[in-house]
Amino acid sequence: MVKKWRFKFAEVDIYERKIVVSSFVDYKQLEKEYKNQVGKASNEIKAILPGLFEKKRMKETDVNSSQQKALVDFFNSIAKVDGVQVVEEKEPEPEPEVVPKRQEAAPRRDAGTGKSKYKLSIAEALDFKTEYDGKIADATVNGVVSVVNGGSKNRIWDIDLRFGGGEKADLPKEIHIPELDPGEEWKHEYKIKIGKEDAPL
Repeated sequence: MVKKWRFKFAEVDIYERKIVVSSFVDYKQLEKEYKNQVGKASNEIKAILPGLFEKKRMKETDVNSSQQKALVDFFNSIAKVDGVQVVEEKEPEPEPEVVPKRQEAAPRRDAGTGKSKYKLSIAEALDFKTEYDGKIADATVNGVVSVVNGGSKNRIWDIDLRFGGGEKADLPKEIHIPELDPGEEWKHEYKIKIGKEDAPL
Protein backbone atom coordinates (compact mmCIF):
# COMPACT_ATOMS: atom_id res chain seq x y z
CA MET A 1 0.00 0.00 0.00
CA VAL A 2 1.05 3.59 -0.66
CA LYS A 3 0.44 6.08 2.14
CA LYS A 4 -0.01 9.71 1.06
CA TRP A 5 -0.11 12.93 3.07
CA ARG A 6 -0.84 16.36 1.61
CA PHE A 7 0.57 18.79 4.16
CA LYS A 8 0.85 22.55 3.76
CA PHE A 9 4.64 22.18 3.88
CA ALA A 10 5.08 19.09 1.66
CA GLU A 11 3.50 16.25 -0.26
CA VAL A 12 4.69 12.92 1.13
CA ASP A 13 4.25 9.46 -0.44
CA ILE A 14 5.60 6.39 1.34
CA TYR A 15 5.83 3.15 -0.60
CA GLU A 16 6.96 -0.24 0.60
CA ARG A 17 10.61 0.41 -0.25
CA LYS A 18 10.90 4.16 -0.84
CA ILE A 19 9.71 7.61 0.21
CA VAL A 20 9.03 10.53 -2.14
CA VAL A 21 8.82 14.07 -0.74
CA SER A 22 7.92 17.23 -2.67
CA SER A 23 8.87 19.87 -0.13
CA PHE A 24 7.89 23.55 0.08
CA VAL A 25 10.14 24.20 3.10
CA ASP A 26 13.64 23.22 4.17
CA TYR A 27 14.54 21.02 7.13
CA LYS A 28 15.19 23.94 9.50
CA GLN A 29 11.68 25.27 8.93
CA LEU A 30 10.22 21.79 9.46
CA GLU A 31 12.20 21.34 12.68
CA LYS A 32 11.08 24.75 13.96
CA GLU A 33 7.40 24.21 13.09
CA TYR A 34 7.21 20.64 14.44
CA LYS A 35 9.79 20.71 17.20
CA ASN A 36 8.07 18.12 19.40
CA GLN A 37 7.52 15.60 16.58
CA VAL A 38 11.10 15.92 15.29
CA GLY A 39 12.46 15.72 18.83
CA LYS A 40 10.65 12.42 19.46
CA ALA A 41 11.83 10.86 16.19
CA SER A 42 14.57 8.22 16.27
CA ASN A 43 18.14 9.09 15.36
CA GLU A 44 17.75 7.03 12.18
CA ILE A 45 14.78 9.17 11.05
CA LYS A 46 16.55 12.39 12.07
CA ALA A 47 19.41 11.37 9.79
CA ILE A 48 17.03 10.85 6.83
CA LEU A 49 14.88 13.99 7.17
CA PRO A 50 17.46 16.69 6.25
CA GLY A 51 18.10 15.03 2.90
CA LEU A 52 14.37 14.77 2.17
CA PHE A 53 13.54 18.38 2.90
CA GLU A 54 15.22 20.71 0.46
CA LYS A 55 12.99 23.65 -0.35
CA LYS A 56 11.00 23.40 -3.58
CA ARG A 57 12.58 20.13 -4.59
CA MET A 58 11.35 16.57 -4.97
CA LYS A 59 13.47 13.92 -3.29
CA GLU A 60 13.23 10.15 -3.52
CA THR A 61 15.03 7.84 -1.09
CA ASP A 62 15.04 4.08 -0.66
CA VAL A 63 14.07 2.84 2.80
CA ASN A 64 13.99 -0.52 4.56
CA SER A 65 10.95 -1.91 6.38
CA SER A 66 11.88 -0.50 9.82
CA GLN A 67 12.57 2.96 8.37
CA GLN A 68 9.30 2.83 6.46
CA LYS A 69 7.33 2.07 9.63
CA ALA A 70 9.12 4.81 11.60
CA LEU A 71 8.49 7.39 8.85
CA VAL A 72 4.80 6.47 8.71
CA ASP A 73 4.56 7.00 12.50
CA PHE A 74 6.41 10.33 12.21
CA PHE A 75 4.16 11.78 9.50
CA ASN A 76 1.04 10.42 11.21
CA SER A 77 2.03 12.38 14.33
CA ILE A 78 2.28 15.57 12.27
CA ALA A 79 -0.99 14.77 10.47
CA LYS A 80 -2.72 14.47 13.84
CA VAL A 81 -1.58 17.99 14.78
CA ASP A 82 -2.52 19.51 11.41
CA GLY A 83 -5.76 17.56 10.99
CA VAL A 84 -4.55 15.95 7.75
CA GLN A 85 -5.94 12.59 6.70
CA VAL A 86 -3.62 9.92 5.35
CA VAL A 87 -4.74 8.39 2.08
CA GLU A 88 -3.95 4.76 1.41
CA GLU A 89 -3.82 3.44 -2.12
CA LYS A 90 -2.84 0.16 -3.65
CA GLU A 91 0.71 0.31 -4.92
CA PRO A 92 0.67 0.19 -8.72
CA GLU A 93 1.81 -3.04 -10.27
CA PRO A 94 5.05 -2.74 -12.20
CA GLU A 95 4.42 -2.67 -15.90
CA PRO A 96 5.61 -5.81 -17.67
CA GLU A 97 8.78 -5.30 -19.60
CA VAL A 98 8.09 -5.32 -23.30
CA VAL A 99 10.89 -6.90 -25.25
CA PRO A 100 10.71 -5.84 -28.88
CA LYS A 101 10.62 -8.73 -31.27
CA ARG A 102 13.84 -8.97 -33.14
CA GLN A 103 13.44 -8.64 -36.84
CA GLU A 104 15.99 -10.31 -39.01
CA ALA A 105 17.23 -8.22 -41.90
CA ALA A 106 16.18 -9.55 -45.27
CA PRO A 107 19.18 -11.24 -46.88
CA ARG A 108 20.68 -9.74 -49.99
CA ARG A 109 20.00 -11.62 -53.15
CA ASP A 110 23.67 -12.44 -53.52
CA ALA A 111 24.14 -13.18 -49.82
CA GLY A 112 25.14 -16.57 -48.57
CA THR A 113 28.91 -16.69 -48.38
CA GLY A 114 29.29 -13.58 -46.20
CA LYS A 115 32.00 -12.35 -48.58
CA SER A 116 32.04 -9.17 -50.64
CA LYS A 117 30.62 -9.58 -54.12
CA TYR A 118 33.06 -7.22 -55.79
CA LYS A 119 36.77 -7.73 -56.24
CA LEU A 120 39.49 -5.09 -56.51
CA SER A 121 42.84 -6.08 -58.00
CA ILE A 122 46.05 -4.36 -59.11
CA ALA A 123 48.43 -6.04 -61.57
CA GLU A 124 51.84 -4.60 -62.47
CA ALA A 125 54.55 -5.61 -64.95
CA LEU A 126 58.08 -4.17 -65.06
CA ASP A 127 59.72 -3.40 -68.44
CA PHE A 128 63.36 -2.28 -68.37
CA LYS A 129 66.46 -1.73 -70.50
CA THR A 130 69.99 -2.41 -69.29
CA GLU A 131 73.34 -0.88 -70.10
CA TYR A 132 76.33 -2.92 -71.24
CA ASP A 133 77.46 -3.45 -67.65
CA GLY A 134 74.07 -4.82 -66.60
CA LYS A 135 72.82 -1.71 -64.82
CA ILE A 136 69.24 -0.65 -65.50
CA ALA A 137 69.16 2.32 -67.85
CA ASP A 138 65.42 2.79 -68.16
CA ALA A 139 62.38 1.12 -66.59
CA THR A 140 58.62 1.45 -66.78
CA VAL A 141 55.93 -0.20 -64.68
CA ASN A 142 52.72 -0.94 -66.58
CA GLY A 143 49.79 -1.46 -64.25
CA VAL A 144 46.09 -2.18 -64.38
CA VAL A 145 43.53 -1.47 -61.65
CA SER A 146 40.38 -3.55 -62.05
CA VAL A 147 37.10 -3.87 -60.18
CA VAL A 148 34.78 -6.82 -60.88
CA ASN A 149 31.17 -7.18 -59.77
CA GLY A 150 31.11 -10.88 -58.94
CA GLY A 151 27.44 -10.89 -58.00
CA SER A 152 24.85 -12.65 -60.13
CA LYS A 153 21.87 -10.31 -59.67
CA ASN A 154 22.69 -7.05 -57.91
CA ARG A 155 24.18 -3.97 -59.50
CA ILE A 156 26.87 -2.13 -57.49
CA TRP A 157 26.53 1.65 -57.24
CA ASP A 158 28.90 4.54 -56.48
CA ILE A 159 32.32 2.94 -56.07
CA ASP A 160 35.01 5.41 -54.98
CA LEU A 161 38.70 4.50 -55.33
CA ARG A 162 41.39 6.59 -53.65
CA PHE A 163 45.11 6.27 -54.38
CA GLY A 164 48.01 7.64 -52.39
CA GLY A 165 51.79 7.44 -52.26
CA GLY A 166 52.23 6.99 -56.01
CA GLU A 167 53.49 10.40 -57.07
CA LYS A 168 55.25 9.00 -60.16
CA ALA A 169 52.23 7.02 -61.35
CA ASP A 170 49.88 8.63 -63.85
CA LEU A 171 46.93 7.74 -61.63
CA PRO A 172 44.41 10.31 -60.39
CA LYS A 173 44.07 10.58 -56.62
CA GLU A 174 40.41 9.59 -56.83
CA ILE A 175 38.30 7.62 -59.32
CA HIS A 176 34.52 7.33 -59.16
CA ILE A 177 32.75 4.37 -60.79
CA PRO A 178 29.02 5.17 -61.09
CA GLU A 179 27.83 1.57 -61.40
CA LEU A 180 28.79 -1.99 -62.27
CA ASP A 181 26.33 -4.55 -63.59
CA PRO A 182 26.51 -8.17 -62.38
CA GLY A 183 29.58 -9.83 -63.91
CA GLU A 184 30.89 -6.54 -65.33
CA GLU A 185 34.57 -5.59 -65.03
CA TRP A 186 35.96 -2.05 -64.93
CA LYS A 187 39.64 -1.40 -65.79
CA HIS A 188 42.03 1.53 -65.65
CA GLU A 189 45.59 1.33 -67.01
CA TYR A 190 48.48 3.38 -65.68
CA LYS A 191 52.26 3.72 -65.97
CA ILE A 192 55.07 4.48 -63.56
CA LYS A 193 58.28 5.87 -65.05
CA ILE A 194 61.37 4.81 -63.10
CA GLY A 195 64.69 6.67 -63.44
CA LYS A 196 68.14 5.35 -62.69
CA GLU A 197 68.01 6.58 -59.12
CA ASP A 198 64.79 4.60 -58.47
CA ALA A 199 65.71 1.46 -60.38
CA PRO A 200 66.02 -1.76 -58.38
CA LEU A 201 69.53 -3.17 -57.93
